[in-house]
Amino acid sequence: MDKIDPEMMDMSKNINMPEYIDSVKGFPDGMSSRERRRNVLKLLANIKLFITTAQAKFVFISGRELYDAYLADLSDRDFAISSIFTGVINVDSFLTPEGGQTDVRSMSEWYIANRLLPDEELRNKEKKNASDNWTLKKEMPSLKWYYEYLITECKNDARDAAYIIGFLHIFAAYLTHISNGSPKKIFLYFDKFVKRNIDCVSSTDWKDVCEVGSPKTNTKKKRRHKDTSQVLWFDQTQQKTINFVYYLANPIMGTITNDLSNYGDRFLVTLSFVIDHIYKHHNRSFSWRNLEQIPDLLKTSKAPELREAMTSILEHMAQTHVSPILIGLNEYKFRKSISDEISVMSKLSEEASAIFNFTLDESLAVILHNTRLLNYYIQLEQKEMSPSDKNRRFQPIIARIHSNLGDLHYWDEDYYKASLEYRAAIDAFNEDDKQGCLTRIRCMLKLGLTYESRKLYPNAYQLYCQLISLLIKRRWVDERSLGLDI
Repeated sequence: MDKIDPEMMDMSKNINMPEYIDSVKGFPDGMSSRERRRNVLKLLANIKLFITTAQAKFVFISGRELYDAYLADLSDRDFAISSIFTGVINVDSFLTPEGGQTDVRSMSEWYIANRLLPDEELRNKEKKNASDNWTLKKEMPSLKWYYEYLITECKNDARDAAYIIGFLHIFAAYLTHISNGSPKKIFLYFDKFVKRNIDCVSSTDWKDVCEVGSPKTNTKKKRRHKDTSQVLWFDQTQQKTINFVYYLANPIMGTITNDLSNYGDRFLVTLSFVIDHIYKHHNRSFSWRNLEQIPDLLKTSKAPELREAMTSILEHMAQTHVSPILIGLNEYKFRKSISDEISVMSKLSEEASAIFNFTLDESLAVILHNTRLLNYYIQLEQKEMSPSDKNRRFQPIIARIHSNLGDLHYWDEDYYKASLEYRAAIDAFNEDDKQGCLTRIRCMLKLGLTYESRKLYPNAYQLYCQLISLLIKRRWVDERSLGLDI
């Protein structure tokens, strides 16, 4: 379904409000979500006669766009999708719990138990539940099954088995968060820790590794099988990374995400990305103005409950990791202790660095979206303004878009581009504009911080002097002109 004929694309040159395109980091195709859905519907319309008349059954596999089009058919008179397909199946991610559970980590635990337990043990356990417990509904494998397997079959000590199950529970939460519910990601990150038993050698004399799945060795044949068998093996750095991700993500998953697990699979996947995006602001203060640039909020098909959920997440973080700023340029700031921990883990682990930092072009799609918005309003201004017209009504909007671009480059630590955007935003404001005075002052403060980050202290000092002069000029206000006279 992704092989769309380029000639079918709408190449109209009309000046329309640009949409957010989230295909920069993946497989770029130059189309927004709405355009992809429209092209898929065009393709289906062209082959509708062949599908309905051929003596065969057709199965189409597509992304979220086609499923959103099917949901739109519920209130559409044409019902294009329903007129072609006889059934639509939406495959949820691993964040959607099954079997009547509400824990978003249950599917990850089910996957771990299926990989660790032998096939014979799984079949015997299902037969035992059906015969002894009279269980008609199929019970999903869990870490409880693996604990019983360690005690009864592997003859492990109860304390050692409890330690292994405890760490696997942490590992399940780690897989749930880092995979964002994608089964393919869970498979890749799980296999990353699978090694041959003969290759698992500790780097120190003391036991600093965690090994799961190693069989007991009583005979020479079993010892040979142990050397060639595969086990889950975690070294010291990997254990630190897994426990740290669990420490940051598990409280939110346990208190907020599980309560919202009935809101839909797309909403759960979005929340996972939102949590990572908030933690990316750990080294600097931030505000809701920055959080509004999250890609999930810019998409056309965003969840309506997302902003309310983000408020709940920030309120929860305010109890542990985030401190509100009463008077300042921004509204929130991470506490120094958790900020230092994230910085240290980012140096030790590449995964932690990618999750909790703006280092891998995460904001490139948002930057391109704001650039298209900037060009859109510049074209509108050039189209409507005459050469002698001095009333530039789109100029405040252009200035604020420059300010947003400056923030995005600032978080990417591209301070040169950030300083250019802040300067463009400052110059775009009219000095006599009283409504844009606050935004202009904010841009001047951010530009000063950017100069300080570039070690350009004379430039920052000169800018702050200009800001002081502006404030002195603005502090004398004619109260009668504002209707404040008594």
